[in-house]
Amino acid sequence: MFWSSSHAYAYAWPGKLLLAQSVGISQDEAAAKVREDTGGRVLDVQTESQDGVSVYLVKVLLPDGRVRVVTVGTP
Repeated sequence: MFWSSSHAYAYAWPGKLLLAQSVGISQDEAAAKVREDTGGRVLDVQTESQDGVSVYLVKVLLPDGRVRVVTVGTP
């Protein structure tokens, strides 16, 4: 787990899901974090509600050619 003054991130990698949680993260920040963490190219970002919590679903093309959907939670 990585801690900074305003963010806490938890990652399950390699796996189907890379989970990041942050306080007040924007859609652009979510995309940038996924791009930075995976080294991939962000293809799309969607907003969804899961269990009453807004999350971003970030579709990313990984360097090895696989496509993953990364969930970025915003409490």
